[in-house]
Amino acid sequence: MSLRLQYTSVINALAGQGQWEAAMTMLDDMTKVCSEKPTIGTYCAVMDACGNGGEWEKALGIYRSLEGSRFDTSSRSFNSLIKALEKGGQSQLAESISRERSMFGKKST
Repeated sequence: MSLRLQYTSVINALAGQGQWEAAMTMLDDMTKVCSEKPTIGTYCAVMDACGNGGEWEKALGIYRSLEGSRFDTSSRSFNSLIKALEKGGQSQLAESISRERSMFGKKST
């Protein structure tokens, strides 16, 4: 099992428990230790951890940091963001971001 996959697996486990601080620390460590870059799945797991931990602002920050990257806010990361926003009681913001995304022709599937 690659080191990247090991990190992502741990982050996924942390996400299920809403341990967003530990997930963000693991992501930071991963970017310093691994020669392989995090995958979109890794970033989504961290956003899920943030959402499950009530830190929708952190999830939004991660999503925004992906804009213009090689992932360019994929549908998968968008869905993780929307879940985090809704769990944080930010349904109106989720709707606003959905409209913004639609305006730029990105699908939300």
